[in-house]
Amino acid sequence: MKLITLYMLSFATLTHLCAFSQISYGGKPLFVSESVMRSASMEVPTFEMPALNVDSIIKEDATNNGLRGFKFAHTFNTEIRKKTNFKKTVMPDGTRVWYATIFSKGAFSINLLLTNFELPENGRLFVYSKDHTHVIGSFDHRNNSPQRILPLRPVEGDSITVEYSEPANATFEGDFTITAVNHDYRNIIRREPEIDTASSYACMTDALCSDADISLVRSNVLLIIDGSTACSGVLVNNTSNNGQPYILTAVHCLNESLSDGKYKNNDYYTTKAGTVVAFFNYNRPVCGSLMKGTEEMSLSVAVPRAIMERKDIALIEMQEKPPVWFNAYYAGWNVNNTISEGPYTNLHHPSAAVTKHGITAEKINMETFMPGVFDSDSHLQVPAWTEGSTHAGSSGSPLFDRYNRIIGTLTAGKSECENSSPNGKADYFTALHKSWNPTGYTSNLKTFLDPSNTGLLKIDGYDPNLEKSLIRMTNINLKDVSLITSKLNDTDYIFGKNSRNAGEFAESFYSQDTIDILGVYLLIPSLPSDNVTDVEISLYSGEDVPDVLLATQSFQPRYTRYDTQNGSFPTASKNLHSVATESFVLFDEPVSVHGQFFISYKTGGHSPAIFCVYNTKASDTRWNTAFIKTSGDQWIPALQFASSPLTTSLAVQVLARRKQNSEQPVFDGLKIVFNREHRQLYLTGTEFYPSRVGIYSLSGTLLEKIDIDTENKPVILSYRPKGTIAIAHVEGRNKRCSAKIIY
Repeated sequence: MKLITLYMLSFATLTHLCAFSQISYGGKPLFVSESVMRSASMEVPTFEMPALNVDSIIKEDATNNGLRGFKFAHTFNTEIRKKTNFKKTVMPDGTRVWYATIFSKGAFSINLLLTNFELPENGRLFVYSKDHTHVIGSFDHRNNSPQRILPLRPVEGDSITVEYSEPANATFEGDFTITAVNHDYRNIIRREPEIDTASSYACMTDALCSDADISLVRSNVLLIIDGSTACSGVLVNNTSNNGQPYILTAVHCLNESLSDGKYKNNDYYTTKAGTVVAFFNYNRPVCGSLMKGTEEMSLSVAVPRAIMERKDIALIEMQEKPPVWFNAYYAGWNVNNTISEGPYTNLHHPSAAVTKHGITAEKINMETFMPGVFDSDSHLQVPAWTEGSTHAGSSGSPLFDRYNRIIGTLTAGKSECENSSPNGKADYFTALHKSWNPTGYTSNLKTFLDPSNTGLLKIDGYDPNLEKSLIRMTNINLKDVSLITSKLNDTDYIFGKNSRNAGEFAESFYSQDTIDILGVYLLIPSLPSDNVTDVEISLYSGEDVPDVLLATQSFQPRYTRYDTQNGSFPTASKNLHSVATESFVLFDEPVSVHGQFFISYKTGGHSPAIFCVYNTKASDTRWNTAFIKTSGDQWIPALQFASSPLTTSLAVQVLARRKQNSEQPVFDGLKIVFNREHRQLYLTGTEFYPSRVGIYSLSGTLLEKIDIDTENKPVILSYRPKGTIAIAHVEGRNKRCSAKIIY
């Protein structure tokens, strides 16, 4: 008989934020082997959460004094101990295994907070859904932290199982306690908010589709706290320019009762900060779409550094620095006691959505907001927005002056979209200078943001990748493109597993300089099945077609909140059937390339599921950059695919890091001549005829391709703005050469 325990020590409703992923390290849960389960004769205990009145909770969410956090889950405070409440069994090889099931009726997903968390080497923790279709893990000793806290990202469904195993020779017995069970009642794991409430976001431009400075977008973070609430934040620089991972946000994002004037002690904020997960680069990849952004780039666990409740400003420090491939930017700030010049920019995550952009040229003033809760004259009032507004989930987001320096973070407001325009109601940002070194406070921003006591009151941002910049190479203009999934018939994708046995597909790129390839972005449509397995991403060098295999990586995006279990249990593989998504795959090691190279994806023979990547309409593509590997293991351009030839590009992008420019090959007799005034290009050197010339941007995007048949016969290049630098790459008679041209 199944054991059902009504588990309720206490429960509380949290108000303003959300929490997702710790780094996971792959592997397979033991449930995959039915023989193991039978031999164990297990009876897994189930801990059932109390019933929720969701309608009542949503009504409560609306009465939050205009504070702009976004609640999406109800938190049950529990004390489910691994040592005393889990079922333990011992496998024939001596491996010890502990299991327990958590049930919360009606939950779209459940995420957990583990405390007292400490595992030995080779101890492995997994969490998975009832039907085994969504698995996260493993988590192991590398997730241990001084705080002994591990926040876990959501797992789909209202019933999840926690499995922990360790070998017989473990140096000590691992331990943890489940102290929070978060019941998702808004289906946060599945959707982008615009899908359900488009009118509420009509005036909010996606950051990458706006005029926002790209560096500032790179500093913006979505914060998920305690598994129940979403807020916004910003990675902030300090006067040492050393990349210390400080994030500014709002105190009420950590303290749900702050609006009632209930202040907390340091231990409370230490616990709350330990549940923080920060998502970087969560942006809309394709303008005008509802595609979800990259979710693989996240950091977990923070410690509080400066908490000023009566200012509503919090400075927290992440446990680790963002790795290079996050391409993070540390925003500058201005704490002069005079209001900086506008126009002013806001970047935020309303309802945990992708980064949104707002701008105003209105005059802003110092105001008193919520007297009795916050200090008088501590907030900047933005009376109206020229573009955009804020919303629940925007709390903690930065307000930048015209010099791209932070001057405040969002507390609350009443702005909203009316049709396609803001309504003109005011928003309130806590003034950064009021928290710099205030009298009577035990903590301040100055201690951490000016550690050397330089006395500076304003600094610019810091880019740790400035000397070796990161670029996203693509053959597609994602701001002005129509992505499709070309098909052979009703069921077969051309660029996916199909009846023509074409199982590998590649996109061509070119770099004049030597670069390091760090990873690959794939833009993937909503697929008919979750069960995607055996997909591999490969990097090739080659002339004209993929030739030499340089690296291969399984399609197992990490740092994600979607973990779709499949036959091979990939680490944090996304759920792909709910909504179109951008996924990032990191190579184990950077790979150096130079010249032409190819990124491919291959669908294995063991999975019946369809996997494909978006491609462009022929009308949006002048030159084919897509390649298909036929059933005879021959690579051909997509325009030569006999079943359905087409000129197209695949929605595959490369994350690359520049190195020092390498020398280009020089051939006697070749000269590339470019007449800037008339945009005429021609070659000298008869051994290069006939020739093909590809014109590439500095980021590797193919701008145009030209055939030149006769020496000294010029061709007219397409118009580019004056001063544009491009690369002319020449191929002729098995020889290749490149040169820079300036329009």
